[in-house]
Amino acid sequence: MKIVCVCAMGLGSSLILRMNVEKALERLGVKDAKVEVADTGSARGANPDVIVSSHSFCEELADMNVPMVEVVNYTDIAYIEAELKEILSK
Repeated sequence: MKIVCVCAMGLGSSLILRMNVEKALERLGVKDAKVEVADTGSARGANPDVIVSSHSFCEELADMNVPMVEVVNYTDIAYIEAELKEILSK
């Protein structure tokens, strides 16, 4: 499974998201996921299974038709964990 954390440049907030997604996956016991960072253009070419980002970037990438986690608080690991758990259960 490939999870891509997206921000404007693929360098700032996406790195924070990646660290917190990795923590959430660890809590869920998921070991086979690869978490990457990207800007919106790179995310389109990355063929992700899940996208994690803010509302505006999720909205911009909605046509990719992959599950998305819209994050408001980038440090809310419990929220990220709950959202990923729901996606992974499908």
